[in-house]
Amino acid sequence: MKIATLTFQFSINFGAQLQCLALQEVLKEMGHDVEVLQYNPDFTKKKAPFYRNIGIKQNGLSFALKHAFVKLVYASKMVNRFNKFQKKAFESDRAM
Repeated sequence: MKIATLTFQFSINFGAQLQCLALQEVLKEMGHDVEVLQYNPDFTKKKAPFYRNIGIKQNGLSFALKHAFVKLVYASKMVNRFNKFQKKAFESDRAM
């Protein structure tokens, strides 16, 4: 049976990627033809500002500044690692 799964993969979330990959593998082992459809929302209309979700109201200014610093320093490294993981995990499936 041909099965398509719809996922949101445009966030940097290893858990979501692993869940999608695991579901895909289990369905393949059951003998199904599996395709992953990627939901790609249009983020160009409304972008969240950088300072959103750094926790100023909940945790105070000191925590928020530390969080913002970590976000600035490590965000690009995290995105690069995530993209490599995603490419490796899902490219092998497309080659088959």
